[in-house]
Amino acid sequence: MLLAITPVALADEAPSGIGNEALPALAHAKTAEPLRLGLSANASTGYGYTESVLSTEDQHHSALNRAGVSYGIFDWLGLGVGLASRFDVHRKTSDTTFVGIPTLALRAVKPVSSEWTAGLHLAAWAPTFSNVSFDAMALASKQLTPAIRFHSNAGFRIDNSGKAIEDEALGLRSTDLLTLGSSDSNALLFAAGWDWRVTADLDLYAEWSYDFLVGDEAPDMEESPMRFGLGARFPVARSFRMTVGVESNFSRPPLVNGRFPLSPLEPIVSFQLA
Repeated sequence: MLLAITPVALADEAPSGIGNEALPALAHAKTAEPLRLGLSANASTGYGYTESVLSTEDQHHSALNRAGVSYGIFDWLGLGVGLASRFDVHRKTSDTTFVGIPTLALRAVKPVSSEWTAGLHLAAWAPTFSNVSFDAMALASKQLTPAIRFHSNAGFRIDNSGKAIEDEALGLRSTDLLTLGSSDSNALLFAAGWDWRVTADLDLYAEWSYDFLVGDEAPDMEESPMRFGLGARFPVARSFRMTVGVESNFSRPPLVNGRFPLSPLEPIVSFQLA
């Protein structure tokens, strides 16, 4: 579960919202909407909880932080940078872990009809600069009614994050592997969502996203991250928009226990405020 309140720059014709790199998005689902010219920014901080995944009745409490800045070069082309960090306190084992992951992203969009807009999202991210991972996603947005829009994503991830810790001689603890969220599998990326402009000052959204892990070392499909989210957005000042949302991760958590190959594990429940 995710509760997020995120300040973002607000234009007269603001997009549905902005994501981790301050580019148009619902939450995980990205939107093929015209970009705001100039600078936009977002930031959030919060708390996450992960249930027992080490077969030791363990509990894991996470501080989740994100920040991003984007620049709209044109209304159809923009660049964004983001930083996601996670600090975990592991009960039962009484240790802590911290990880920070920077991201660089490019977004391009183009109207293809009076109702449809298509887009492309490219991103590079890495826990270490020697093991960069890449995302490429096709985006589509459709104006269903004057107040309701539909958004869909499909893409592929080349995930090299597991290579940063593939040497078991590094001495990483099982709890470290949980926090790092590294993967030895690539992924097919899917997302879909809707946003509804209820009034001039209130937008609602709903979304689903699924990172389907693929490859020889991929786990069962039930362990691939799958999320559902609901939220609302509203302006709070001339240059700020707030987002309040709830998100749940419905995938089956893998048991960690120092297991290789690696699979990403996201908090089952998390709350964020910014």
